[in-house]
Amino acid sequence: MKNDKTITLSRNKLIVVAILIIVGFIGGFFASRMLFYSRVSAGEVKRIIRESDELTTIIIETRGNSPYDDKGLPILNKGSFSASYVAEVRVGINLSKVRVKRVDNVKKRIYVSIPKSKIQSVKIDPKTIKFSKKRFALFNFDQREDVIRFEKNLEKQLIKNPRKKDYKKADKQAKVLIRGIITSGASRYEVVFI
Repeated sequence: MKNDKTITLSRNKLIVVAILIIVGFIGGFFASRMLFYSRVSAGEVKRIIRESDELTTIIIETRGNSPYDDKGLPILNKGSFSASYVAEVRVGINLSKVRVKRVDNVKKRIYVSIPKSKIQSVKIDPKTIKFSKKRFALFNFDQREDVIRFEKNLEKQLIKNPRKKDYKKADKQAKVLIRGIITSGASRYEVVFI
């Protein structure tokens, strides 16, 4: 009888060991799938980033007053006035210039370089243009064209004279947004900007 108990205990131990081995194989299978199939390549990250063309990071509303002087002779045909305006300046980055330098699947890091922010567009709201200091001209028949030229010149002027603090803010926001875009597709990875 004593021998029967030993055999029974050994059989129970054997069943427990077999169950542990089976659980170990199943756990190993799932662990290996998670380790090897969760690898990210630089191409995948580029594909995630390039779903859009441009990324506007900040929108700046600018108010100002600007003079305009047309070509021509004073009093006869020279358009001349000052106008106040409200303009919307969009600052951001071109996503086609974002570079994925490398992906480290061991440390779970993605190394990315992004371009500096630039003005993407300037739009002057025509409803907000208020004219002042209009100078009289007898034969200035192209007043509408004067306003169109005023808007184009003003857009060029706003593009040439950006505020540096807005660029720093836009660069910072671009990093936050790029990090969010990348981690949405590769959630276990850390994004490092170089």
